[in-house]
Amino acid sequence: MDYKEQISAYIDEYYNDILVKYKEVTMAATKDGKKLAIFRKIDFSGHIAGFKDLEEKSKELGQKLSAMKIPQEDEQAQELEKKFEVSLDDFIKLCVRNQNHYDLMDRKQYTKNKVTLDDFKLSLAGVNVALRDSMVTLNELDQAYMIFTGKAKPEDFQEQDAEGECAEDDDAGDEIDPEDVSYINANDEDPDKADEVEEELRSRPRRYKKQEFDDEE
Repeated sequence: MDYKEQISAYIDEYYNDILVKYKEVTMAATKDGKKLAIFRKIDFSGHIAGFKDLEEKSKELGQKLSAMKIPQEDEQAQELEKKFEVSLDDFIKLCVRNQNHYDLMDRKQYTKNKVTLDDFKLSLAGVNVALRDSMVTLNELDQAYMIFTGKAKPEDFQEQDAEGECAEDDDAGDEIDPEDVSYINANDEDPDKADEVEEELRSRPRRYKKQEFDDEE
């Protein structure tokens, strides 16, 4: 298998294995996250393990990608490799954010943990930031792959970018509904705070240590 077939196989694994599984894990976790744990605590450990597994698979795929020998003269393949690495890095960050968030959701069920609403909002904002970043770099990977496979030309996307910039200028004064940019953040009580904490979230990721407590009556 030559390098072109190899990188195509890796991208196929990313799209049809890892990303498909991420959607399944996210939908299941989001469904449980919306439940009211009044009489019975919800176990989020399976969802956390699911995101952890996706993180590990993405790291393994990144290692295989880094080990590839792509000719310097093949500029399209070189560009595709770079976009692929960036997309994997952002996706790994998204998986870590989700692990931390659902660990917080798990601990939030017990008053002894003293998890506040602000803790929850900050964690949720972090997931949304990671989601947006991941979607942007995934789109860039899509474009690079289409160019690599001959399904599109670089100028095709240059025209789209120009049209997008014009649309952004026209809509500059419009208010953006936070629900339009995130399917996770469907019930955020204060979405305006998300932008205020983005830089802090990128520079100082929050970590929540799993703690074991007896079930409360």
